[in-house]
Amino acid sequence: MQGDALALEVLQRVGFYLGVALANVVNLLNPEMIVIGGGVANGWSLFADELKRQVAERAFPVPAAQVPAILADVLDARAAVPIKPAARDQERRGVRLPRPATSVDASPA
Repeated sequence: MQGDALALEVLQRVGFYLGVALANVVNLLNPEMIVIGGGVANGWSLFADELKRQVAERAFPVPAAQVPAILADVLDARAAVPIKPAARDQERRGVRLPRPATSVDASPA
């Protein structure tokens, strides 16, 4: 692998810290998959091995072995996001998911 040594080291650290964070997501939420998108996905091949190594070392063994980390189909997707199974299935069928309310009604019932 050729290139700027500092840039390659930075991407290895990206893989390390993103892997640590995603291991915590796997442990807490047990997602079916993790989709990597946005600008970080452009360097996927340079940090994916380190990311996967950290998830394998830090997450519970069974969920870590079952959850794939994949690239988004559209690379300008927002970020690394765990996807709930129901939401994923609805999006595949083209169903729009409702957005949460942005205000709270504080009036007494």
